[in-house]
Amino acid sequence: MKVRINNACIVTIYILTFVSALTYLRYTITDAYIWRILYLGSVLGINVLCIVYKLFRRFIKVDWFTLLLAVIVLFELCVSYFKGLFIVPMILVDVMAWPMMLSVYYDYSKEYHIPEAFKKITLIGMILVFLFTIPALRLRLIGAGSSAVFATYYCISFLPLIFMFYKNRIAILFSGIVLVLMLFTLKRSAFIIVIAGLFLYYVSLVSSQENSKKKIRNATLLVIGILTVVLAGQFLIRRYNLNILVRLARIAEDGGSGRNRIWAQIMDYFSNSSLFEKWFGHGFHSVFYEIRPLGIARYAHNSFLETLYDYGYIGLSLILAVVLKTIFETVRMIRQHDEYAPLMAYTLAPMLVLGFVSYFFEQSVIILPLSIVWGICMGSYSTKRRLS
Repeated sequence: MKVRINNACIVTIYILTFVSALTYLRYTITDAYIWRILYLGSVLGINVLCIVYKLFRRFIKVDWFTLLLAVIVLFELCVSYFKGLFIVPMILVDVMAWPMMLSVYYDYSKEYHIPEAFKKITLIGMILVFLFTIPALRLRLIGAGSSAVFATYYCISFLPLIFMFYKNRIAILFSGIVLVLMLFTLKRSAFIIVIAGLFLYYVSLVSSQENSKKKIRNATLLVIGILTVVLAGQFLIRRYNLNILVRLARIAEDGGSGRNRIWAQIMDYFSNSSLFEKWFGHGFHSVFYEIRPLGIARYAHNSFLETLYDYGYIGLSLILAVVLKTIFETVRMIRQHDEYAPLMAYTLAPMLVLGFVSYFFEQSVIILPLSIVWGICMGSYSTKRRLS
């Protein structure tokens, strides 16, 4: 009975992850309150199901990584409470969801294979994400709805789940669709993530082939694929007058669209903080609520800097431990030609790029699908190592 409940939790959490993405996309496009309520409800539902999973688990093997994720949640909640920034429901959404999901899928994948239903859910969910992304891009191209563009990054974060369940033609097709959609965001970070992520994925995929003939064939196909992408990209850029390459060339001149000014302001506030605040931080989204960089309620546009100000040296150290764990496991999986190594390699691109120039760890948005990927990959790899 407990196993059935846990399986039901795993599948329902997976479905709600897609629901949260679709409702968030609709909310950022329409600004309708109903979509915000549905988004918050879906993520809070994920939290509840993660707790139910833990309660009905027969035996939870608590290793240092599971403990680390629990400490992150408890530390951030406690700091925010004592600093008067325990803002419900957003703190329950942004602080709790991604570490709990990662912990649940990490634990589940140590013992069980992912349910077959995931394959069909992933295909349907990804197609819906594409369809819900198009209106946001249409607004972007006419110079409106810029706040909705970030939500289109769901295309990037769900893509490795396609790689997990579909190979060859379908994987290539969806890779191409994501690349085209991200070109129309006109966002440099999206362009860099997709190019770097797909490069890491396909290079890792080729290197994992033990058969020399297959490796040569796949390497040849990779080169052809890169050339095709370059030519297709140039065509789209010229056909629709996309200025992404011009904006990439100007990145040093505009300071990352003013990010350097935001970062300087936050570091100035941090340097003037008390010793206690430097170690424990100022609380949940204090950059957004208290600093308001350049006079606007916004985040730091650097997830690591955001974490440093919100949760101090201790909070940043906890997040960096997750980053180092992910990188370290990816390298080990690549060296041992693990089947999930290419997926892990892909996830490094959004984690590092968004971590340094956008939003990632501070919001349970784009990170949610990647938490599932990390949990499944690292959980199954942990079992393989234990049995080998």
